[in-house]
Amino acid sequence: INIRPYAQNGMLHGMFNESMERGMLQVLSQEEYLDMKKPFFSIAAVNVFRQDQRDPGGEDPAPKAFSEVTQSFSTQQMKIVYYRKDENNFYLIANSESHDQAEAVFGEIYRFLKENLEPIGYVVTLGVDDVKDDFSQLGEAYEHARSALRHMLLYGRGEIYYYEEKIQPSTPEAQYYFPKNSVMRLAKMIREHMSFADALQLAQQLGYAARDPSADVEGADACRKICILASLAYGTHVYPREVHTEGIAKITLEDVAYAEAWGGVIKLIGQVKMLESGKIHIGVCPMFVSRDSQLAGVDDVFNGILVRGDATGDVVFYGKGAGKLPTASAVVADVIDCVKHFAKRKYLYWEDAKPDYVEPFDVMPTDVFVHIQGKNSDSAFDTAETLFPGAVRLIRKGEKEGEAGFVVSQISGRELGEKLPRLEAIGVKVLGSIRISDY
Repeated sequence: INIRPYAQNGMLHGMFNESMERGMLQVLSQEEYLDMKKPFFSIAAVNVFRQDQRDPGGEDPAPKAFSEVTQSFSTQQMKIVYYRKDENNFYLIANSESHDQAEAVFGEIYRFLKENLEPIGYVVTLGVDDVKDDFSQLGEAYEHARSALRHMLLYGRGEIYYYEEKIQPSTPEAQYYFPKNSVMRLAKMIREHMSFADALQLAQQLGYAARDPSADVEGADACRKICILASLAYGTHVYPREVHTEGIAKITLEDVAYAEAWGGVIKLIGQVKMLESGKIHIGVCPMFVSRDSQLAGVDDVFNGILVRGDATGDVVFYGKGAGKLPTASAVVADVIDCVKHFAKRKYLYWEDAKPDYVEPFDVMPTDVFVHIQGKNSDSAFDTAETLFPGAVRLIRKGEKEGEAGFVVSQISGRELGEKLPRLEAIGVKVLGSIRISDY
């Protein structure tokens, strides 16, 4: 008789019902009853809550979904086992060959369970422990996973939380990342040449981009923000339809490499400036930003607002601009502000929009990067130089034959728009152009 399946289930039952000492777990694991011999493991506590409490009839779909998880995600490099503690609570153990696998797999499992259970009325919530490399820590991992899950159930179902040691003892919320190290992993993967489509998909999975990402990707969200800031700063309402807006969908990894060769990074910038004429110049577009700029370090889910004053110079306001807690904090702050000033109003005032208040975006000169392709790199640049005298060539790492990039100083969008078609007419393909910020 093969007792391994029964022993495995008994061990899991003992651990998850807190009726087995950790020392006994260590002994039984050495007898291979859990069959977990790989060096890294992690535990997830999973709550599946059915919103519709009426009996659906037929087979309970939750155990079937977890059984599919163990079959679909177990490989030669990773073993997944699950245990059902009660009607709504399950536990998953991942045992893998690498630290990254043990950490990343629960994000994939979470999406799998959501896709399979949410359409039939379940809300799936995961609490995950940090990766361990010692089986004696299995009981501790279980406690941490439960702690992360309790926190998530308290602050809102339907997400995934990872446990981490307290950063500050006075702030227990700091124990949790949503999801763990996701911001750093996303930034790292982009730096390591992740495509835009893959980066966007990951950002959506991590909750930093909406399911419909057009407002972020096409620049609409940044446009609305710069309209509000322009109205506050200069006292006249500005409508989004009046603002030239470009997004980041056309930015390529090659553009990022050229920005690095130039000495900077690419950021989506919304900017507004009051002109001597009394009009404003306002727009949203991706731009090269020098690494010396304070805006160059605004990464991940953070936003930065740079104000340049005649006397103060550059002043930067910086903080998180994505995620449910920063968003909720801003909403609650507004509600409190309304209540505090219920009797005595605090007015933020600006005038209605005025005709001809916004200067056409393409008349203002700026430095511009241009990315081209021809038969070979040198001849393509030489041809471009006939139309753009004084252009400065950039050479990026891994530049392909026929590819070239260069910077043109102080050219208006209108003039650039006239010259680029002429460049294509003489045999040089224009792959794109990006403005260069002076902030």
